[in-house]
Amino acid sequence: MTNKQTFRGEIVREIRKRLSIQAIMVSFLLFIMLLVFLFSIQFYQLNKETTTIVSDFSNLKSDAFTMLDSLNESTVPNYLATGENERYLYQQFYEKASSFGDQSAYFVMNAKGKTLFQAGNHVEAFSSYFLKVVLMNNQKRHHFLKVVQGKNSQRYLLFFSRVPQSENYAIFVMNGSGFSPVGLQYGTQFVIADNFDNVYAKNTQSFVKGTIEKIESQIIAKQLFFFDGKLYLAKNVLLDANLSLYTFVQSFPLSVLLLFGLLSVVLVTILLLLQANHLAKAIGDKTTREIGLLVNETSKIRDGEKKRLSVQTNEEFQYLAESINMMVDRLDEMRLQQLTLEKQTTIFERKMLEAQFNPHFLYNTLENIRIMIQIDPPLADKLILSLNRVLRYSIDYKQAETTLESDLEIIDEFLKVNAVRFEKLRYQIHIASCLKQISVPRLFLLPLIENSLKYGMKKRSDLTITINCYCHGDQLIFSVEDNGPGFTKETIANLTKKKYKDQTHHGLENSLRRLRLFFPEAKLTIESVEEGSKVRFTVMGEKNV
Repeated sequence: MTNKQTFRGEIVREIRKRLSIQAIMVSFLLFIMLLVFLFSIQFYQLNKETTTIVSDFSNLKSDAFTMLDSLNESTVPNYLATGENERYLYQQFYEKASSFGDQSAYFVMNAKGKTLFQAGNHVEAFSSYFLKVVLMNNQKRHHFLKVVQGKNSQRYLLFFSRVPQSENYAIFVMNGSGFSPVGLQYGTQFVIADNFDNVYAKNTQSFVKGTIEKIESQIIAKQLFFFDGKLYLAKNVLLDANLSLYTFVQSFPLSVLLLFGLLSVVLVTILLLLQANHLAKAIGDKTTREIGLLVNETSKIRDGEKKRLSVQTNEEFQYLAESINMMVDRLDEMRLQQLTLEKQTTIFERKMLEAQFNPHFLYNTLENIRIMIQIDPPLADKLILSLNRVLRYSIDYKQAETTLESDLEIIDEFLKVNAVRFEKLRYQIHIASCLKQISVPRLFLLPLIENSLKYGMKKRSDLTITINCYCHGDQLIFSVEDNGPGFTKETIANLTKKKYKDQTHHGLENSLRRLRLFFPEAKLTIESVEEGSKVRFTVMGEKNV
């Protein structure tokens, strides 16, 4: 299998993996949104019918007190004052109470609980002593409600209204079976009870227990609750100071919801996975095609067949190709300078070393940029800008020297690019304020950093590189430390004797030689620390800072 096919396979697998995860997440999100939608509909229906019941009860309450106040204005005071016209009071009550049906009764009692007048079909259902107790406990109130249980075990709602200019009360009694809201279309169940959980009216036996019929208010106090394996939506509204309305409806069966949700998730996931697989192959084909063009062109430049890239691809790679052409032109210019400036060996060496980058760095960076263009265009744009800045800086010879602060900014761009290549790579750059503006050779710390990357990444993926530039007494310290495998004693001995096995270690000596052009007494120290390695340059800096 060719490298191109292997690279394509890796891209396809990675994209397929990421899109598959997203497909599953989207499926579950859609299922949750569907549940929210269904519950929202049920909550809407519950709220609507709760509003209907509240409205019907408010009308009942208003009509009851309006009737009582009407009787209390003239008819009742006249009857109490003269003891006459009892038939007229009967007539007035039955006319005004006709709209409430035959499930009502009427009392007039004094403050001591003595019955002064009574009418209706349910007058025998109440104990006069009980009514007396209620009146004695509420003498300071002009209007109030009370839920009671009659002698016939039925529930009644009593409307109390004080007769003006007296201590007497008119009491209107309404049987619980007489309250029946109209317009309930969605199966909402309701219970009206007082603050002692005594039920007045209901259209269900759910959550109503015992022969005295008390509601289990602690169970249905929440808007959403489970009971006996069923899911309920509930609402609680205060109708009066001591009277509450409980409405609730059974939600969709859990087994149906789970089965429907599972089938929905599986179906949507399969569809999204098929689409993800198709998209991954398309992206892989396009990515490898664009990368192949660049690799083919750069290979021709490497073999001397061409001097410039000539590719027509998308805008991002076209911009990268132009940047590489600029670098190639500069390299050609350097080779010409080499022929004419052989005697200036030191300057030549400095310029060449500044332009040296590991070829794998550029190649892998191009591959990363190509992938990122498809997956994360903003990140790809940042990579191109960082690479462009590093390349431009490395081949710009208008100035042979730079400040330490400017040089570390380019080192930071270089490490940013590598941090994309190696996801677990971490780095820190610390520079003392006293060193920011000192003059240094360009990229003199780059070989140290490349050495840490090359050997550190062989042993661990979570490599951490720390760059410290600081003053210590009259010395300037430039150190690069990593948590890689460190140096063996043999390696340190060979480096000390300048016996280099590869170009990376040779670069350490070249960096030292370039640094000595600025600081003649510069020294190179190589050591293994507790975890990793530490390479530092030490110079006498009192007169240079």
